[in-house]
Amino acid sequence: MCRFFYLDDTHRFLSQEQWDGSGVEGVESQFKAVIDKRVEQGYTAIQSEPDGHRLSLCNAGCTQIDLSLVQDYDRKAKYIAGKGLVHNMGIGSWHHSAQLTEEGARRLARLFVARFGAYPVTWFTAQEVDLAPAGTESVWMAAAEEIEATDDYDHPQSVHQAAGAPKSPWVEQPWHDFTMIQGGHNTLPSLAHYQESWDYVPTKPFLESELNYEGMRLSIDAAIVRKGAYKAILAGSSGYSYGSQGIWNVSLDGYGEDVSWWDGLHQAGGEQMGIMKRIFTSLDWPHLEPRFTDPAWVDFAHGGSSAVASDSNDTYVGYFYHSSPETGLLRQMDPASAYRATWIDPTTGDRTEIATEVTPSASGSWCMPLKPTESDWVLLVEKNGVATTAPGAEPTCAGTEDDQLPAPVGEWKFDASNGDQVDDASGNGHPAVLHDGASVVDSGISGKALSLDGVNDFAEVADTPGLDGFAEFTLSIWVNVNGAPGANVTPLGKESSTGAGGGARFLVLPSGAGHFVAQTTNTGWYSGVASFNRPLVPGTWEHLVAVYDGAQYRAYLNGVETGASGMISGSLKDITDPWRFGHKTASNLAFMNGLIDEAQIYDSALSDGQVIELYESYRLP
Repeated sequence: MCRFFYLDDTHRFLSQEQWDGSGVEGVESQFKAVIDKRVEQGYTAIQSEPDGHRLSLCNAGCTQIDLSLVQDYDRKAKYIAGKGLVHNMGIGSWHHSAQLTEEGARRLARLFVARFGAYPVTWFTAQEVDLAPAGTESVWMAAAEEIEATDDYDHPQSVHQAAGAPKSPWVEQPWHDFTMIQGGHNTLPSLAHYQESWDYVPTKPFLESELNYEGMRLSIDAAIVRKGAYKAILAGSSGYSYGSQGIWNVSLDGYGEDVSWWDGLHQAGGEQMGIMKRIFTSLDWPHLEPRFTDPAWVDFAHGGSSAVASDSNDTYVGYFYHSSPETGLLRQMDPASAYRATWIDPTTGDRTEIATEVTPSASGSWCMPLKPTESDWVLLVEKNGVATTAPGAEPTCAGTEDDQLPAPVGEWKFDASNGDQVDDASGNGHPAVLHDGASVVDSGISGKALSLDGVNDFAEVADTPGLDGFAEFTLSIWVNVNGAPGANVTPLGKESSTGAGGGARFLVLPSGAGHFVAQTTNTGWYSGVASFNRPLVPGTWEHLVAVYDGAQYRAYLNGVETGASGMISGSLKDITDPWRFGHKTASNLAFMNGLIDEAQIYDSALSDGQVIELYESYRLP
């Protein structure tokens, strides 16, 4: 069995890294210093492109090459291979799509295969290939086909994608061997995000190839890097791609924070990725299978910030990054076996033994222990011989017992109305007022619904202290769009109409996919988003939920978490604007065309189980 653990460092502008010189006293070569450091830290691969956004190796038809650049790339590729690293080698970027001809792309592909094909490489034809302008996709198809035809070593080949999930037509091509997905930046993808790739047919390995480059933004620190990396691996990613500001971008000015290559090289997350690799390679990690949120295997106390994978019931690996101590319940353990349980600190790799003989219940269930601190922790549970004690009683674990919903502070069912006012069903006296032709119709998910024509009508709930400034909150709304929006629309939002930002909103994009964003007292507008990447289906009732627990935003679509932000703090920013349904509050928005029903605002963060309970209480059979 292959025991290779893929951990790469990202270099989008490899040709611009200095071979001779560094700008740092005592360092002779910037390029060699970076590669040597990553080898020392335990990395196994480098992900690169020749020159980022610029097509500099050759002209459009690739009939003329810049020999000095090619020779520089030669020595760098040789150095990478000589250090024992796999080189995940991109030959271009979507930015080149209109700069290359199809024949030029084929010549460029042949150049790479001829010069580098004898090294330990994998190929990806272009970075963010799915952003290529319409009509230029054939350039990269031609390059991929040429690699497949000329690479006699048959190295694995892929394309790097901007999309967070498998995407046709690339994934189904005969030359395509593994899937490179992108989680994006300043966000923490959900388990459902990765499960889409895990379940995708045709089955093939997938790799989280771009997520939260450390230091790109001030909010992306080592903790965010760790959380994304462990979650991806435990959700089935075949490895992980690390990126550091100052290394991935080298000299691309104006893209994120200003970080020198030397400081980028020594960011804490880069070291901690090597620790992660050592933790997993100390186990029989190729046999770990993600359990996602399967209740047959696990019941999380905080599913949005937890992950578990297991090797049958021999070894369980859990990761928990919520601030509260509760973890949840493991299932399908062997009642006849004893288990050793250990906490591992992902910042240091230090291990703390919990017990050498954990005995599950007769059904194979066991309450995982409380986390030692508020930080993120890895839990390792391994079989440790035959049990010497009888199975315990069936457990009830902290944080998993009660999915009963709290009372909302505002609720609009659109069933009871008086003229242009719709009652607040919470009993707290916050009616919704209909404007400019908005109406109530008999076609809701439950009873009646708010009907909006997409021209100029909307409904609003006046600003009040009881609906603002929350330390934690949950927004829930059922929507039924009449078609792909064609423009950005906001089913529910509280934001400044003067362009000052603030508040919170669901945003549905022209594609029908969308996200939730808010502003807190400590965190700016669009400093973090939680996305739902699957487009809403026109003519179908869909349930949107956003949760803020004081640490991050989480988005849910039809009871399933679809995305989470990076770390957030503070209370919801208090602004004087009302909560609005379907309103156009900015020039880049449009009025919503469709139906809205059963909207609630809670002044607490609902759990995963409570979100499911809320969804199940309304959904159609």
